Amino acid sequence: MKKILILGIIILSIFIIYLTTLDKKVYFLSLGDEIALGFTKEGYYELNYNDYIKEYLENKNKLEIYINDFATQGYRITDIINDINKNKEIEETNKTIKNTLIKADLVTLSIGTNDIISQIEREYKLTKIDYNKIYKNIKQITEDLDKLLKLIREYCKEDIILIGINIQTEDEKLNEIINYANETFEQISNKYNITYINQYETKQEIKIYPTKEEYKLLGDKIIEEINNNLLK
Repeated sequence: MKKILILGIIILSIFIIYLTTLDKKVYFLSLGDEIALGFTKEGYYELNYNDYIKEYLENKNKLEIYINDFATQGYRITDIINDINKNKEIEETNKTIKNTLIKADLVTLSIGTNDIISQIEREYKLTKIDYNKIYKNIKQITEDLDKLLKLIREYCKEDIILIGINIQTEDEKLNEIINYANETFEQISNKYNITYINQYETKQEIKIYPTKEEYKLLGDKIIEEINNNLLK
């Protein structure tokens, strides 16, 4: 009986050690548009915030896998919703988006910029800009974001980080609308326990896409969040 008890304690100890070392590395998934791929205001691709996160996790020997195959230039919120509903598969790897979301310890998401740009461009083609109409369309965009974050949360129960909208223009009324969109995006993120990184407050000039330096800044901000939560 004593031997059985000792054997049981040994087995239990081994099992506890196994559990504590089982999931020490990070399954890292990037979703989104061209900003998730590092597109700059100069019109070419640079190292993006995901690259800096990946490098950081590798240097700490904490990276299990990094997947960015689902990030696509020109994507809007509804594109990712459709990808998830259809369970998009990357043929080269046989990985599906639902499966990667389920496995992910960390998801970064950059989306919404193309949605807003399309609304602004549509109004600028007209003789007179209807700012109220843009506000109304932004409301629809935020409703779409709510659907997307809710859907992502159904599959991913771990750390999700949403990157804010980074558009800045010479039109102060438009900037107010974009600021409103960022505030609403942050509220929706909080609703689903998703970390929100606001780029808008860091902008110093008129542009849509981040600079090389701003991608590094975004990477540093997200790494700080990771250290405070995922790797704590």
